[in-house]
Amino acid sequence: MPVPPSPCTQAPRHQFSSAPHMASANAGGAYHDPYSQLPNSAPYNGSHRRSEYTATSQPPPDGAGGTGPAAMREMIFRIAALQPVNIDPDTVRPPKRRNVRISTDPQSVAARMRRERISERIRILQRLVPGGTKMDTASMLDEAIHYVKFLKTQVQSLERAAAANGQCAPPNGAAAAEAYQGLNGPW
Repeated sequence: MPVPPSPCTQAPRHQFSSAPHMASANAGGAYHDPYSQLPNSAPYNGSHRRSEYTATSQPPPDGAGGTGPAAMREMIFRIAALQPVNIDPDTVRPPKRRNVRISTDPQSVAARMRRERISERIRILQRLVPGGTKMDTASMLDEAIHYVKFLKTQVQSLERAAAANGQCAPPNGAAAAEAYQGLNGPW
């Protein structure tokens, strides 16, 4: 029986994978979120997408892709990384209101304005979360939490990779606030 070649002797290939420095990364380098373990009976909506993309220079081990929700989530993360997202608040239109009488009571007006602001923010968040427009609000918020955690790990990984390559140092302190000022927008 032939012995497979050692990974050390093979030429390195680039692949997209999660951060190799993370304790939560499995042996295959796949993203593993301990808080997102779903039972096998949980329904999977094919529209859930996540973006994951840190370049590593090791080949994927055979069979390391795994199966189940964690592997499916990693695949969805990778697909979402390539999809453009338009988050302009002007393009997020509220649903048309039916022919109903709107109260002019000041408390009702204030409550309605508050609900409309919340609804607008939810619609924007749905467009940011991959597959969010295909989910109910509670599921979308849960996915948004996982997505933000994932993106934080990716930023840390990219900053470490840039520092290791001798590129510019990651922003910190007041410089970070200026660099990321546009991310918060008017909301």
